[in-house]
Amino acid sequence: MNLRSALRLDSIIFAMAGLTLLTVIWSVKIIVIKGVPLYFLFSIFSIFFLILTNKDEKYKIQINELYILFFMFWLMTSIIIAPNIFSAVQQYYYYIISFSLFFIIKRSVFSVSSWYKLSNYFLIGGLVVSVAMTLSWKLIFDNNRVDINGINPNYLAYSLITILPILYIKFRDGRINILFYSMLAIVSIAIFLTGSRGALISLFIYLFIIGIKKPLLGISIIILIIFFSSVIIGLYDSLPQYWQLRFDFNNATGSSIDWSSGRDDTWMFAWQLIKENYIFGIGLNNFGFVTSLSIGVHNAFLSLLVETGIIGFLLFFMIFVSILFTIYKVDKTIAVMIFLIELPILLTGIWESSPVLWCMLSLVVAYVKLVPKKSYS
Repeated sequence: MNLRSALRLDSIIFAMAGLTLLTVIWSVKIIVIKGVPLYFLFSIFSIFFLILTNKDEKYKIQINELYILFFMFWLMTSIIIAPNIFSAVQQYYYYIISFSLFFIIKRSVFSVSSWYKLSNYFLIGGLVVSVAMTLSWKLIFDNNRVDINGINPNYLAYSLITILPILYIKFRDGRINILFYSMLAIVSIAIFLTGSRGALISLFIYLFIIGIKKPLLGISIIILIIFFSSVIIGLYDSLPQYWQLRFDFNNATGSSIDWSSGRDDTWMFAWQLIKENYIFGIGLNNFGFVTSLSIGVHNAFLSLLVETGIIGFLLFFMIFVSILFTIYKVDKTIAVMIFLIELPILLTGIWESSPVLWCMLSLVVAYVKLVPKKSYS
């Protein structure tokens, strides 16, 4: 076994064993406050060891990884000052999972064939979720948004949106034909059934980009959107009241709909707290605890500012921008696509610590490192 294979195997074993241990600690709720930060430190030292003991260019630490390390160390400050430390550690746990996946996937994919295999599993997971949700479509007539086992419909919609750049890469490279159209249709239906307006905006942006790159497909998409919209408008009075209100953007029914679902009031609370705690924030994942509101900030940027302070916000911003810049140097279309479809989600939800988001980003970064050095227009 050569060094590269051994390193890849060690990384996979380390990730699986470490995440399993952390999950066990979390499930039995013992030493979780001390266990999570210590696990992170162990992870970082192990990753540094794996990288620094190999002189191959592949294993040199990259700027986005350095920003991640700084960000995670800063979050420890947000845990220490948090009024509800347990809640802060919960969020830290999700960051550890997400960033560990980002490190491991990006550094374990050494060939295009292995990338396609891994991305297939990623897409299959999204397809299974979409099919399960589509089969539950009758829930909308019970004034419900479609979910799976009580998982927040918004998070399901955000996850499905996030797999679309990977689907596009495979479609653009000619690896998928009718499967692309079928999966795109099923995912789109599932996103609509969640009733997530932020995700629907992202979906329309994605379809618009696809239409520009593939004019014939774009025309077909426009026709389908017009047809679908006409059907919805025609059946509008037959829809359950909840769904009428959810998409009654112009108050056509004379309702007093709150399109923001209470987010505008929440954002006002957040801005006030930011002014009072702009350096360190109020503590990771502590907005609900401090304000006693029933919902979170529902804006990733405001959430970072209010909970981790200006330094935490800037570090996360540098992580995201550096990753997009890495992608942009090789593939402009994918970089712009990721930015435009993730922006509505980040503006309307809490998505910055999602493992799905960081899996997608790691796969795209791995892909642009593997493809020939050329820029897609």
